[in-house]
Amino acid sequence: MKNKSFFWLGICLSPIVLALLWMLQSKTEPLSVVEAPQKSLLSIDFVPAKVKETVPDKEFLFIPLNESEPTVKKKLTDFSGKPTIVHFWATWCGACVDEIPELDKFHEKYGDNFHLVVIASDETKGKAVREFYQEKKIKNLSIYVDEKSALARSLKVGALPTTVFVSAANKEQGRIVGPVEWVGEAGKLLNAQLSSTTKHN
Repeated sequence: MKNKSFFWLGICLSPIVLALLWMLQSKTEPLSVVEAPQKSLLSIDFVPAKVKETVPDKEFLFIPLNESEPTVKKKLTDFSGKPTIVHFWATWCGACVDEIPELDKFHEKYGDNFHLVVIASDETKGKAVREFYQEKKIKNLSIYVDEKSALARSLKVGALPTTVFVSAANKEQGRIVGPVEWVGEAGKLLNAQLSSTTKHN
């Protein structure tokens, strides 16, 4: 009789024991916290130069805002001594025109750290660029024009916008093809990292 009681007690307790075992086995470990990866130049599509070559000496034009003043021929080597950001764009490029006001703010904020040379592909001798600057109230960017795209071709620029980063010693450090968030995280990152990586190379 006693054995039969233990038998039925075992039958009744079995589901409870099994449930407890299942709960213990299926208990999951708490989720670990994964730190966000640290942003780097690569995370904003910066492509380092495979060979840090000296930039070509092709001429382009500096066009004063005042139409009565003469244009001046320039070369990228004229800007040695500080890192130079060379930005290629055009007034007929939709992504480019959205970017210029941001570049203007970027230059206003960080302009002491770099030369910022914003070069337009333009066949109007700067007239279209001057009108665009006036319309958008661009205050901090000078007008540079690569009339026949000689400089762009010599730097193997195949799309607009393209930004080429040049060291104080006139050697290309890398480039970004496409628009950049100049007034956001990318701008802060470029200012911080490029100022430390390009000034001596």
